[in-house]
Amino acid sequence: MKRILSTTLLFAAFTFQAQAQVPDFNQFEGIVSGFAEELAGNLPLAAAVGANWSDAYIGQLFPSVPPHFGLGLTVGGVVIGKETVKGLTEQFGTDLPPELRDYGLPLPIVVADARVGGFILPFDVGIKVGFIPQFVKDIFPTYQVDYLAYGADVRYAILQDNVIIPDLIIGAGYTYLQGSVRVPIDQNITIDNVPYNDGTNHTDGVVTFADPNLGVNWKSSVIDLKAQISKDLLIFTPYFGMGASLAVSEAGAGWYSTLTLNGVTTGQAAVDQIKAGAAAYGVDAPDLAPDGISSMVPANGWGYRFYGGTSINLFVVKIDLKGMYNLTTGNYGFDVGVRVQL
Repeated sequence: MKRILSTTLLFAAFTFQAQAQVPDFNQFEGIVSGFAEELAGNLPLAAAVGANWSDAYIGQLFPSVPPHFGLGLTVGGVVIGKETVKGLTEQFGTDLPPELRDYGLPLPIVVADARVGGFILPFDVGIKVGFIPQFVKDIFPTYQVDYLAYGADVRYAILQDNVIIPDLIIGAGYTYLQGSVRVPIDQNITIDNVPYNDGTNHTDGVVTFADPNLGVNWKSSVIDLKAQISKDLLIFTPYFGMGASLAVSEAGAGWYSTLTLNGVTTGQAAVDQIKAGAAAYGVDAPDLAPDGISSMVPANGWGYRFYGGTSINLFVVKIDLKGMYNLTTGNYGFDVGVRVQL
């Protein structure tokens, strides 16, 4: 809570008036916390990308002939709705870039995944590792995206596919993920009446974030429970599933830019003068940094989802198409995967 209060310049027009009145941070604290909870509520959806193949059960590694295993690549994303992001931008009269304005903020995900069949008992095991390689970042140079994920799961087959009966599994897994997205905002952010002390006297000045980026940050540990059904139909394997996830997360947002005081002083020198000005008024200074200001808050809880889609099976190559819907937040996600599977 202390960190939330110390970083509310992110969402307030941060005004220490000459009378040294301490501003009411409650509404801005609510915006930070509300966004973090909304973002964290979608992290289980992001954690569900990868190693979630159309075949509810891929079969045993041995004594099956051929042994059942596979390796693939999945690309997907989770969309944080525009109404959720709106609270972050309205405080300074900004908005998302036009190409994102009608949809919200996408959180992209790239995952390499593998799955191997079990033995004796009807189970299989999946693992995944995700990151965004540099060549993908270069395709979208306007946006700064970083992402890391790894995880594993175990699925147990209650039913196994035959002529009539589908595959039906229950499963459990763990995923860790962290990442950030920064989106450029084509409007400077200006804050008036900011106290500062340049070493000789204290007065009020103007702080500017020039060419700012709206940044969203997250990290989460997710325990996932799921059930899935699938059926092989010629070259298609349609599937449907539901999941419940417990996430222990930190999430937040910030404005990232070169901070300028009165259009002259920048970086750490500007931060030091603003903090000295706040001290002269006897109030706590916001936790500024030379590259802007941000806040991370804890947000834990359960998330619930439906998911489904189909794979197109071309011999040992399978193309997987999946959609997901978050029952907790109403947001959605998607992924496309290609894999080689025996």
